[in-house]
Amino acid sequence: MPYGLPSIRELFRFLISIMNPNDKQNSEEMSHMGIYLLTVALETAADHLPKYASLMSLVKIELCFNLFRVCFWLKFMVKRMFLCLQPLFNLAV
Repeated sequence: MPYGLPSIRELFRFLISIMNPNDKQNSEEMSHMGIYLLTVALETAADHLPKYASLMSLVKIELCFNLFRVCFWLKFMVKRMFLCLQPLFNLAV
């Protein structure tokens, strides 16, 4: 590895942190970019990740936790959008 495991771990940690929708410092665009870049990183490194316990712990714990946050946030936003549109289209709940 030309940059070493600590550099790759820090990059993963950063990308995982910017995808957190509950962090007020992260804009929606930052979260989307973090998810996109993590997807690319995971597709590229999927075969090699299991060899490194420190990277796997980031993926198993922090990434999964933030993915659940993103899913919850998206569910909340869709429900909110539905409630806003309901009076316009006379939609049943």
